[in-house]
Amino acid sequence: MSGRVEHSDRSCENREDLRTYEREMQQLANTKDQVMTLLKLGLANLGMWVRDVRRVGAYEILAKDKGG
Repeated sequence: MSGRVEHSDRSCENREDLRTYEREMQQLANTKDQVMTLLKLGLANLGMWVRDVRRVGAYEILAKDKGG
């Protein structure tokens, strides 16, 4: 009987270890997701900035061509 008690105690310890490991893994995944989100946001902002700069430049060229 004592063998079963020891086995169940080990199982509980293993479950606790797995839960701890699972929490650590989730935290790592959250950090990676946050970094990827920041990179995507930065890239989107860079694309919008380039688009806006090119539009302003195009409007200036059109204004010069029209004499305005």
